[in-house]
Amino acid sequence: MLNAAGHRTREGFLFHDCGVTRTLTCPSAKGVYYFNRTRKTGPWAGTEKPEAEWGKTECEAIVSEDLWNQVNRIMEEQLKNWKKPGKVPMNPFGNRIWCQCGGKMYARTDSPKYHCRTCNRKIPVETFEELMRHELHQFYGSKEQVAIRLNDAQKNLVDTEQALAALQRQIQKVRDDMKQSHQLFLDKIITPQGFGDLYNPAEQRLNQLLGELPKLEADLARMKIDQVSVEEVIFEARNLYEQWPKLDVDRKRSIVESIFEKVEVGEGKINITYSGLPSSEELCKSQQQMGQLLGITQRTICVIHQLSGGRFSARKLIPVNPKTLGDHLLLKRIEANLTQPEVAVKAGVSIRTVRKWEHGRASPTEDHWQALAHILSLDSTFPKS
Repeated sequence: MLNAAGHRTREGFLFHDCGVTRTLTCPSAKGVYYFNRTRKTGPWAGTEKPEAEWGKTECEAIVSEDLWNQVNRIMEEQLKNWKKPGKVPMNPFGNRIWCQCGGKMYARTDSPKYHCRTCNRKIPVETFEELMRHELHQFYGSKEQVAIRLNDAQKNLVDTEQALAALQRQIQKVRDDMKQSHQLFLDKIITPQGFGDLYNPAEQRLNQLLGELPKLEADLARMKIDQVSVEEVIFEARNLYEQWPKLDVDRKRSIVESIFEKVEVGEGKINITYSGLPSSEELCKSQQQMGQLLGITQRTICVIHQLSGGRFSARKLIPVNPKTLGDHLLLKRIEANLTQPEVAVKAGVSIRTVRKWEHGRASPTEDHWQALAHILSLDSTFPKS
């Protein structure tokens, strides 16, 4: 602000944060100047002397002592919570990925993997990002699952409204009791001591309830967003899935930080915790609509992966525009809210066979088609080739 207003130092240079801090903390502003405060211990080193050895002289004050003390108290409180900001991560998930051991996972600029320095666990960056993209799309990809989450979000909204109404009734009741106690005191029915015994606990309870009110009102305001249909959510999810490879790193990071709260990588599994609600200032319309589903109670899901040891076979991603037989089978399985192992058990085949059907490397036999028609609710219009 000083530089923007055209102010400069006595030497004609721009103001910097260090210089401004020294100016605000210098006691000469309140009329006291200290000198001879340090003792030189080396060419560029020194220690502060005891305060009794300082030199002191009075000078003209430009602010009052109370104002100077107030400014320095504010600066001390700010410095207590201040931390030097770190570098912005190069990868979209850099601020959200953690290891199961509790350590943070980083991706060096010269390494293609996220690495935990505590337990030496590693996971390829590209594979992890593709897996998370797939899971985000699958989280919104099933009509049944989306409908369930929308219902849960609506229930949460109703429960929050009821809790807010109950809190407001409690506040009003405490205020009525306080007014009644005050009226008894004015009518000299109770003594001052009796008035204090009744009024003080009620006042403490009122302050406690008033402290809870803003948080509950803020939670309710975040939940009150426009209702969306299942079809709209699925369409926007597929649109995000399709546009993801074209987005730049900064845009991806803003979406990830708004939707995901924490991603924990373990041995053979990944725990994904979704945020309560994304910020409308950071997200576009599609993520705002999808964000309504994040008002659910259980926001952590577990994803099984095979990235640690062994041969990794990436799962087939949900097709945006299904064309092959495998694409249609995959969408039907997701709509039925079934996993590949569950379909394999019900159809009497191996998991590898179900995977081959969905990847287009094999086709079901006539007996298998009859079983799949019952398991996945296939009708006569379903393409079998």
